[in-house]
Amino acid sequence: MVHNMSDSRRKRRKSSKKFSYRGSYSASSEELANINNSNISNKVQIREQTEVHSVTQLQQVSPPPPPPRSLLPDGLEEGIYRLLDAEMVYHPRTDCLLNNTVCGDDKVNPGLRDEAMFSLRFLHKLHNLAPECFAHAVNITDRFLARVKVKAKYMSCLATAAYLIAARMIEEPENQPSPEKLVRIARCGGSPTDLERMAAIIRVKLRPTAACDPAGIEKPQQLQQEAGRLENAVTPLHFLSLLAPLFNSREQFLRAVGDLETALCSVTVYSCRPALLALCVARRHLLAADAVGAAHSSSMLAVLDAAAQLMQLSQADLASCDALIARETQRVQGLLDNYQLFTA
Repeated sequence: MVHNMSDSRRKRRKSSKKFSYRGSYSASSEELANINNSNISNKVQIREQTEVHSVTQLQQVSPPPPPPRSLLPDGLEEGIYRLLDAEMVYHPRTDCLLNNTVCGDDKVNPGLRDEAMFSLRFLHKLHNLAPECFAHAVNITDRFLARVKVKAKYMSCLATAAYLIAARMIEEPENQPSPEKLVRIARCGGSPTDLERMAAIIRVKLRPTAACDPAGIEKPQQLQQEAGRLENAVTPLHFLSLLAPLFNSREQFLRAVGDLETALCSVTVYSCRPALLALCVARRHLLAADAVGAAHSSSMLAVLDAAAQLMQLSQADLASCDALIARETQRVQGLLDNYQLFTA
């Protein structure tokens, strides 16, 4: 009896173990199937994300396209940047002179200034000195007028003294005109000693007044000396000289220099930026019908547009300055012709 009970218990225990084992085995298979499916989907998602990330990373790492080749001749771009750094440092502020339009006043007004520049250009052509002499003389004269209120009777002496300073800066000693000769030809009044005295006053007045920068830090002695040198002034002729390789011949470039000198006789024109004034004069010659053929006109225009972009000049600036040059050059040329007939 006991033996039978133990056998029956042993059978029930085996059957329960067998049922439990089978049941647990069936449930584990479903879970494994679900786990396998989820693992496969996760792997696919990870692979897709990895591929997208790799493509994005390749797009980010890919090198940028090479910059377009400059249309400007070698060295022109560097020269423009160098001049732009000092362009407005020595450019005269002619606002006070342009605003002084009272004819009865004893001070210099734009008309008297322009007449003095007419006479100075005639003097310059007579001596046949370097073009830089006249450009620097105009710059020195207008900078002095921007700082000092000059009486009308001293305007001719001021312009002649500025030309004497410029000639001594540019020309060799044997080519420099003497004060006696300048006083006699210019008829500026006074003696050669008065002319030398006016030149000394100009140098003193144009000396830098502050030895500190705007932040209050004292400038080194060398920088103070460099800032006081009138030779460092950037004039429109400097920008025009950079564009000289674009001209077909030296004669064509000298004609542009002559037009620039005529434009500088007008204080209204010289109120424009030096880079703008020089580029407008160059465009008038380089884009003329007889200067370039139809095949080269578009390429020359592209080069000049690239130069204008470097100088930060818009097409509206060029159009406005070109109209001003055309108007003032016609007026100044008429006055110069009358002056030459009067002095002949």
